[in-house]
Amino acid sequence: MSTLRLKEKLQALQCHFTWNFEIRDQVDAVHLLQTLALRIAHTHYQNQTTLLAMQAYLCHLQGQYEDALQSLREAEKILQRDHPDNFPRQVLVIYGNFAWIYYHLAHYDLVELYLDKVRKICSSLKSRSPHAAQIPEIHAQKGWSLLAAGFRNGKEATDTLRLKEKLQALQCHFTWNFEIRDQVDAVHLLQTLALRIAHTHYQNQPTLLAMQAYLCHLQGQYEDALQSLREAEEILQRDHPDNFPRQVLVIYGNYAWIYYHLAHYDLVELYLDKVREICRSLKSRSPHAAQIPEIHAQKGWSLLAAGFRNGTEATKCFQIALREDEANGEFLAGLAIAVFASWTHSHKPVLREAAKKKLVAILHEQQQNYEAKVYLAKILKKCDRQQAKALLEDVVQNSLDPEVLRHAAKFFQPEFIEKAISVLEQAISLNPNYHLLHYDLGVCYKKQLEQAKSGRREEILAAAIEAFKKAVQKDPASVFSRLALAEMYGENTPHYQEEIYLNLLSEMPSLSKKCQQAVYLHWGDFLFYKQKSVWEAAKMYKAGFAIPDNYLERQQLKSRLEEVAGEFQQSFQTTEAEAIHYFIQENESPWYMGRSTGGNNRAGDWRRRENAGSFPFPSVDTPRPLS
Repeated sequence: MSTLRLKEKLQALQCHFTWNFEIRDQVDAVHLLQTLALRIAHTHYQNQTTLLAMQAYLCHLQGQYEDALQSLREAEKILQRDHPDNFPRQVLVIYGNFAWIYYHLAHYDLVELYLDKVRKICSSLKSRSPHAAQIPEIHAQKGWSLLAAGFRNGKEATDTLRLKEKLQALQCHFTWNFEIRDQVDAVHLLQTLALRIAHTHYQNQPTLLAMQAYLCHLQGQYEDALQSLREAEEILQRDHPDNFPRQVLVIYGNYAWIYYHLAHYDLVELYLDKVREICRSLKSRSPHAAQIPEIHAQKGWSLLAAGFRNGTEATKCFQIALREDEANGEFLAGLAIAVFASWTHSHKPVLREAAKKKLVAILHEQQQNYEAKVYLAKILKKCDRQQAKALLEDVVQNSLDPEVLRHAAKFFQPEFIEKAISVLEQAISLNPNYHLLHYDLGVCYKKQLEQAKSGRREEILAAAIEAFKKAVQKDPASVFSRLALAEMYGENTPHYQEEIYLNLLSEMPSLSKKCQQAVYLHWGDFLFYKQKSVWEAAKMYKAGFAIPDNYLERQQLKSRLEEVAGEFQQSFQTTEAEAIHYFIQENESPWYMGRSTGGNNRAGDWRRRENAGSFPFPSVDTPRPLS
């Protein structure tokens, strides 16, 4: 199941994660936890379990997930003891909180478990919704929770709810659905966005700055977020004076949301008023949204910036924009890139041909669009390699965009390693701090090492180690850079390799699922091939393969398990070999794989308070497509 579908189900629940609480900052949350502890101990009413569930929500806001789960377990026990006849009606909110917390911990099998519990109860109550029930017990629990959160009168609660409804009606990055899985993903996007903002060939710089503001908000960097919006607004005033109101709506929406998170409600109203005035001048049916091509295009560019996996949705955005402005070169370029992005994730021939046609048309009008040239070269790679190479030679000669050059280097890497190295060094000279440039350079040296004669091995190995060390220095959170560095150290100093693996194992709970699988794979390989510890290696491979998210690493783990089974078979340990084959079969069953969320990862401590407080977003800690 996709994260978006899972998130939709979670948002339909009735619990503390979907109710609107005006908890303004960490100080407020800490104070509420203190007063809640007193309320729970001394309450005169039968609302102790509701307060414990509220306590769990506040613990989540502070990243105290084990404490949160303990509060919910205690609440559930009290309900079972004190309300055995009415338990299902009383426990719905607690089960909803369980589901949300396990979502933030990326335990998606447990999320589904609690969603199933909710569905069964709602079905028994003959509720219209599978995830919610309009029963007095839940309304009362919400009332007690609002009072516990400090809503001392109905007017304050009502005003806050109305403000949130207005914000949710806006068209901006806070209301569009981006599949950003975790903090690693957000940090990577901020890095690539900085490059795009500096080198974009299109007039979409303000949109990318607004996207940057949204990502800064996810990390709690509110002053940086506001600075990005100010810069975006200045560019629009300078470059689009005649079209400024139509172009600035998304930015004003982002301003309103950020000031809401900062609890500056006067400024929230100020920007909502600005939005209303523009919508009124555009004769929009909605006071807070306008169906105009500029906004559809801005959403399209934002989706592409969030990842090429969003290509299909971005394509729809640009198609809608072009209905009203069919000759707009920016929209046509956006559509070409969106169709290309869709092809990279489906490889359907019809999308390949459509992307090729549109990119050729764009390059006819924009001959210095080096990003489009890289994409077209990728399409032509198999059918017209000479033309593809010519396009990329032009890119290498003229582009100043490090990310575009990085992808040009990938084209040369399989056959012309020296050329790829030269292009990457050129890119590094333009941006020495971009860790993926150093990572890719290390990959090139690693490939050279595989083919090197004995005389050059030490020289190439030293260059590979240096490249991966720089990748780690530039981005210490990059798990794949650390794994690559460990592998290179292992050529001469296995104890350094082992030290890196053990450090990564100690960080395992905080890593994305893809990274967890990669660590188990590399550590297992070290045990299997270097230390000849077949049993210990099998344990690591099993642990990695048991993670259901179906990345490339999982297929490699399966292959290793089959190899281990072969070792057992050769040494006449048939029981052990059969156990491994059974383990593989069991973990590939439709039921088990149904636990997978399509590659979703850990939830960072996200400080997000839109309905749910926070949500985990595809951390791919490996080089990505230009997206």
